[in-house]
Amino acid sequence: MKKLIFIVLLNFLGISSFSQKLENDFRKVCFCSVGVAHPYKVLNLDNNQELLFVFKDGKALKELDSLGVEYTSSQIAMMRLWNLIEKKENKYYTSIPIIYSDETEKIRAKTREYANDLVSLIEKDYSIFLQTLNDNELNNNAFSIFFAFVLDDLVWQKLREDSLVKRNTITKENPFWDGTMWMIQQRREFSCGTNSIGYENYVVSINWSGKLNVKLPDYKLLKLMLKDYKEKGIVVNPEVVEAFKHYKFFNNKGKLRLPFIDTESTNKIYLQSKVISDKVAVYLIENIDYGIVTDNFPSIEKKQAMIIIYHEIMWDVLEIMEKRGSLTKPKTFSDIDNSTIEDLKDLIFIVKY
Repeated sequence: MKKLIFIVLLNFLGISSFSQKLENDFRKVCFCSVGVAHPYKVLNLDNNQELLFVFKDGKALKELDSLGVEYTSSQIAMMRLWNLIEKKENKYYTSIPIIYSDETEKIRAKTREYANDLVSLIEKDYSIFLQTLNDNELNNNAFSIFFAFVLDDLVWQKLREDSLVKRNTITKENPFWDGTMWMIQQRREFSCGTNSIGYENYVVSINWSGKLNVKLPDYKLLKLMLKDYKEKGIVVNPEVVEAFKHYKFFNNKGKLRLPFIDTESTNKIYLQSKVISDKVAVYLIENIDYGIVTDNFPSIEKKQAMIIIYHEIMWDVLEIMEKRGSLTKPKTFSDIDNSTIEDLKDLIFIVKY
């Protein structure tokens, strides 16, 4: 009896340590559009993340039994429905690329080279861009506009135009999510992303990091805020005013205090952003070696490889520019413990398309 208890305890500890390893060593990245819910919500249920790793090279369910890996038939069905795993003959395989540290090192060695080239390529244009932001008293928003608008919006637009990445689309046939997701080891010391929501041709974007110490605003209310701003020029919706009053997104008269970029005008911020993003996109189109991903992951398509490679390049660019002193993280990223919800203004901007 004691032996049985000991074996059960070892299995439990093994699963617990495995889950902890996932949390500590791997970063999930999802470049996607979300319909019903974000796929992370499914992965965070039960031991679904563990199953992704178990199914990496293919496993039959009876093999999971012999390994002592817990699962239920409903779990497997849900993961298949969400396109997180797939079944081939009698085995299940993860649908998500999992990149281990030895492969990551090779990829990042190359992306750092690309990033150094890019930083040199855009250096002069970035100085003009930064001066324009300073002239408009937007120096606190420089990091987020550069990353979330220039690198993480306009560049992708150009790559989609040239069919190097596909447009993610939610449909009745594909209602859950659409895009590319992967897991990569090791975690970077710093990485960030962009979440956006729109009302007609107005979009509000938030530059975020997983280590934020402040609560992000409700996206449905952000959409209502955009609606007010487009239709009335000020924010008047009582629910929005009450919910966002501590964020200081607008003054007591409803006038927005967030950066606004008009892409259909002679807006200098937009024009200078476009100069930089076009140079970055052309460099990616002409210089990227997809083999740094596809050689070791033949199941990854060229368009997926571009997404994975460019994400690494973006974070490399940020790191290089910060070390050179040309880019400074906002307080919410650099001084996490002392940041407040008012500091979120530095991470948010609105674009009219």
